[in-house]
Amino acid sequence: MNYKFIRDGVEELVTKETWHWLALYNDGTSLQQFDDNGYFHQFSEIDQSKLSAFKMMSDDKIVDYVIPFDQTMKLVHFYKITRLNVYTPSFKEVKSYCFGYEKKVNNRNEKHFLVITPNEVILCEDPNIINFK
Repeated sequence: MNYKFIRDGVEELVTKETWHWLALYNDGTSLQQFDDNGYFHQFSEIDQSKLSAFKMMSDDKIVDYVIPFDQTMKLVHFYKITRLNVYTPSFKEVKSYCFGYEKKVNNRNEKHFLVITPNEVILCEDPNIINFK
């Protein structure tokens, strides 16, 4: 199914991601990346001032991954594309879904991420240390 995305007043069609997010707010409302009305929402639309939890879900998976939030945390979400066997017939791209938070602790900025790869979920402070084979 394609979802509608309005960019600068022009409608585009967007394909649903394997893993997609749901922002849960402390007032009982929520925002889905791919909503029930057929619209795609950008990460920047999340109101972090009232975020109570951030959930990554997949239609193909049984498990959802959730991080509870408080007002001291800043939500971070991005994709990491790893290219394997470049310039060979076995070239492929691996898309990982990275999400987590930044938080000041004792004047130090700490980062914590969950990285969803095709085969596992990895907890780390820096997704760039993950190596694929």
